[in-house]
Parts: sequence; structure tokens; C-alpha cells
Amino acid sequence: MKNVFFTCVFFLGLSISGFAQNDQIVEKANTIVKEMNDEIMSVDKSLALSKDQEAQLKTIHVNRLKELRKVKKEGADKSGNKEINKKYYQKIFKEVLTKDQIKARKTAKENSKE
Repeated sequence: MKNVFFTCVFFLGLSISGFAQNDQIVEKANTIVKEMNDEIMSVDKSLALSKDQEAQLKTIHVNRLKELRKVKKEGADKSGNKEINKKYYQKIFKEVLTKDQIKARKTAKENSKE
């Protein structure tokens, strides 16, 4: 009886830790999307991300972060990370953001460097 109880507690602990890691990824993705929106809005508030764009970006970033975490566990080098980031950011810039939003983000990045 004790073995069954400890086994249940063990699996419960594993599942809770899995949810906590997933929550961290979602929270990080939300932060990245918010920062991107703030950069765009710093140039032109009318170019703010729509709710649909925000949802798409969150999904893309969650998938990107999960893939990066998976590759890191496998012990890949930084070139693997660059390839993953390149793949997902190309998707963002080609499929989600408009040309005006991309220009506004680029302008904001250039202004922040100065």
C-alpha cells in the first residue's frame, strides 16, 4: 500500500514539474511578444499588433523555445540554435508581421542602439 502511495506521489510530482516548465515557456513567449509590440508602437501606435497576430506570435515563440530547450538537452552547439531562431523568425517576418510593422520594429531597434 505504501508503494502505491509513493508511486502516485512521485508521478504527481513529475506532472506538476512538467506543467511548471511549460508555464515558464508561455510566460517567456508572452514577454517576447509584448516587447515586440512595444518596439513597433514606439514608432507608430497605429501599427500595434492585432489580437490574431499576438496569438500567432505566442504560438511561434512557444514552439521556438520548446525546440531550443530540446536541442539544448541534446547538447547541440550554438549554430543549431541559430538555425532554429532563423527558421522561426523568418516565419514571423514573412507570415505574421506586415511590412510597415517590420519597418517600425527595425526603426525602433536602430533608435535604441543610438
